[in-house]
Amino acid sequence: MSEPQWMAYAGVVSGLVGAATGIGGAVMGWIAYRRSNQIKALDMRLEMRKAVNGVEQIVGELNELLPFANESRKRVMAARGLHGSGAMKVWEEQFRKDHASFRELAARKPSAEALGDLKPEGLETQLAEAHKLLLALTTLVNKYSASVAEDDQHRAELRQAMNDLTRRGT
Repeated sequence: MSEPQWMAYAGVVSGLVGAATGIGGAVMGWIAYRRSNQIKALDMRLEMRKAVNGVEQIVGELNELLPFANESRKRVMAARGLHGSGAMKVWEEQFRKDHASFRELAARKPSAEALGDLKPEGLETQLAEAHKLLLALTTLVNKYSASVAEDDQHRAELRQAMNDLTRRGT
């Protein structure tokens, strides 16, 4: 008779240990879930700060590049005898549109200070917007960098033409 009583106690003890282990596992799972959400939010804040820094860097670059590219194009067109041409008017109109677009994009520049109290969902939305802004600004940088490179090519051609003329003249 003593053996069946012992088996009952072993079952009760095993059940209690299993219940305690299950409860402990649930608590540890909940703690790990909260911690992973905190880490996710921290990672997103870090990524957002990187995006904000990238946007600020490109905005600064465009502040210098846009006027430089415009003056470069005006000077090259004047040197080629196309100062008042239709091509120049098209350039000026496109430049006005791009400059207005740049001012609008720069005004939407996100601020890193406002990220501290956002939930991961809000951070995700802000991060997507910052990347969209970064892509739009990068497109403008690429466009006007290519424009300056094209102007440099025209300058080289004009220089070569002038050199050829001076060689023939002497």
